Amino acid sequence: MPVRIRVSGAIARGPTEFYVTSDRAYVDDFAVYISVPGCGNYQIKHLPLEPITGNAFSFTGTFYANGTFSNSTTCSGTTGLTNFYIPGCGYINGGPWSYQAAWQHAAQPAVLDNRNLDTVVAGPPPAATWVVERPHQ
Repeated sequence: MPVRIRVSGAIARGPTEFYVTSDRAYVDDFAVYISVPGCGNYQIKHLPLEPITGNAFSFTGTFYANGTFSNSTTCSGTTGLTNFYIPGCGYINGGPWSYQAAWQHAAQPAVLDNRNLDTVVAGPPPAATWVVERPHQ
């Protein structure tokens, strides 16, 4: 069982990014990049496909996000962490952070760019709903 340590103030340090399926029905691999003081930089990625309904999507939990598509190429929303556990860091709180996302390319990547990341933890089992990764040290 993890030791309960609270670290407040994780800092969003990079882009919020995600993919939209070619049929525009789902958001896939929604990710944020954060910096945790005294602990390091991480990417946190939500793995399940999230349905886009009425030009909007959302997911809840310790890593949460929502977004509204104002047209076919732009989306805005908020994301954050509430008592999100990262091994070696403890329970992280951060956000809500606002984001603006713009369409970058029509093609989905054949292989996702892992940005030189090592997986720290994926969970919870049996079907992982998120993954935490950090740059190679």
